[in-house]
Amino acid sequence: MGCDIHLYVERRVGPAWVALPAPARGWVGRCGLELPCYWGWYLGRNYQLFGALAGVRRQPEERMGDPRGLPADVSVAVADRYPDEKMQEACLYHSTSYWTLRELLEFDPPPWWQDRRLGPMKALLRHLCGLGGADDVRIVFWFDN
Repeated sequence: MGCDIHLYVERRVGPAWVALPAPARGWVGRCGLELPCYWGWYLGRNYQLFGALAGVRRQPEERMGDPRGLPADVSVAVADRYPDEKMQEACLYHSTSYWTLRELLEFDPPPWWQDRRLGPMKALLRHLCGLGGADDVRIVFWFDN
């Protein structure tokens, strides 16, 4: 059974965070599929990336940090997509976390970060840099089994 990421991008607008829609299809090559909104900003099944973001399917010391859970000030749109307690208790969803653009840009990656399979994340970072200040843009994500 595989693991997939459910990733959303938020931008701070005044005191609140607002979820941003994924750009038109095709924004990172293989993600050119017409995917339902449920998938958010789909980056493919990429265990290198999952490891960097939350230690999923990688050694804990190779991740950015411990999963933080859902941010207390998460946008309404992302909160509405978050799995209910029953689904979480069944361990179908896990490793919920978030990172600001600043944290993503300041991450000191391990050598495998240069792996070509991380292309979708690099494309996402380039896109995020055009959305606002480094402390005003973030990704919110969780994984399924």
